[in-house]
Amino acid sequence: MAIPSTINDREFQKFKEATSLADQVGVIVLAANGGSLAPYWDRSPTPIIQNSDLTAIAPHGLANRSSYTVPTGKRTMIDAVTAGLEQEAAASAAGFARSSVVFQESGDIRYLVQAVTYDVAIGTRDHWHLSQCGLMLAGEVIRIRTIDGKTGGAMAYHACFKLLEFTP
Repeated sequence: MAIPSTINDREFQKFKEATSLADQVGVIVLAANGGSLAPYWDRSPTPIIQNSDLTAIAPHGLANRSSYTVPTGKRTMIDAVTAGLEQEAAASAAGFARSSVVFQESGDIRYLVQAVTYDVAIGTRDHWHLSQCGLMLAGEVIRIRTIDGKTGGAMAYHACFKLLEFTP
């Protein structure tokens, strides 16, 4: 069945009479996209996964552990992000520690997920996960970052993001 860019009464009747769910879904997807483009996940998709697993990390200033920038002529769907941390060796003084995944557009930073602790006790941990976070346009950046302002001790950090890059 040929799918028009708009569905008229005749085409809608064909849709109702379709014998399989696949036929019905095909009509809905093409009609929703004006009959011209496949859904984003079918347009030359490239999965991108970046992961940062660090152990026994001493206190440090803000550090970018990994990043991805959407290339020109592409868009990227953020499928999932996760961040976590755990105190592995006791610190002598409390302070701020964070593992995060951040999104940056036009210079503005937005935290997608962040795991935070101020505690010094061994085993203190925090973990967050988020899925279906949104769409990134060409030139926008996603980063994995860590920071630890405690005195002494050591932390384990985990963060990752899963993206799907495609042609708009």
